[in-house]
Amino acid sequence: MKNFYYIFIFLLCHIATAQVGFNTDNPSTASTLHIEAEYSAGVFGGLKLPVVTLTQRNNIRVDAETMRDDGLMVYVHDEISNTYCWQIYDAKIGEWHNIQCFTKNCGGGALFTEDFEAYALDTGITGTNSASGDYPTTNFILTSFTAGTNTANHPGTLVDADDYAKVAGISNDKYLSFRDTGGPLRYTTQPAIDIVGYANVSFSIDISSTNSLEYDDANHTGDFNCTGGNDYVDVEYSLDGGLTYIEVPNYNGQGNANHTFIGDIPPTTLSVSNLVGSSLIIRVRVQNNEDTEYISIDNVSVTCGN
Repeated sequence: MKNFYYIFIFLLCHIATAQVGFNTDNPSTASTLHIEAEYSAGVFGGLKLPVVTLTQRNNIRVDAETMRDDGLMVYVHDEISNTYCWQIYDAKIGEWHNIQCFTKNCGGGALFTEDFEAYALDTGITGTNSASGDYPTTNFILTSFTAGTNTANHPGTLVDADDYAKVAGISNDKYLSFRDTGGPLRYTTQPAIDIVGYANVSFSIDISSTNSLEYDDANHTGDFNCTGGNDYVDVEYSLDGGLTYIEVPNYNGQGNANHTFIGDIPPTTLSVSNLVGSSLIIRVRVQNNEDTEYISIDNVSVTCGN
């Protein structure tokens, strides 16, 4: 209220002149309002107009009977519709027009890819080594957990060198393999992938299993305490920098309400589309319980389109 009072007094003092100046004693004679960027010695600022979502913009009470609101301007920042535009109101036809939009041009390209080809074989973590090979902790992270809990702990439920999550395969055909994790083990992309301003963002992952995996609903008491030899994969993603995660349930009928996949997983490409948010983090949580059981992930990809 005090600031409004000062502004009111300032304007009142200048009401007799044609020009009003902020941060200047010599406003342009061609302007009604003149704002200088430097408001303190060596300190500069800009003009901030109202920032609204599309719903809020549509609730602006423009005068539909006259030209009074012609030229009204706002900045639309709307993550739901992927709209980031300066807009101006055209009272003659009663519509908002884009002055400039800042949606990023994707060109159908990839924002993130991981095919594990760049890493040495056996890169990852085992029950005897929490970081082996050229484990790329700057590109993705592997996290194992204390048995029966959601407390991260290397090597967690991994027991020996034969229990692992590591790069396997052969040259030019590598993938990330999970063997006998004995409890939940998680792959996480990092850092967060910037998706602001991109349209039609989606991600995909190739997932499969080898040998016979099993799952019994009666043994499910929680994602971090799924006992009785239950084997599963959960795919989760965050659109807010990791504050919250969304789990993909029962993908194509191959899982259930608690897990994305359960038991045997034939070669499958999981995909999730129409993603809108500030950033994207992908997590894959895996559990299997025998030396003969393998679950693999490959070709993690985030793409966008125009």
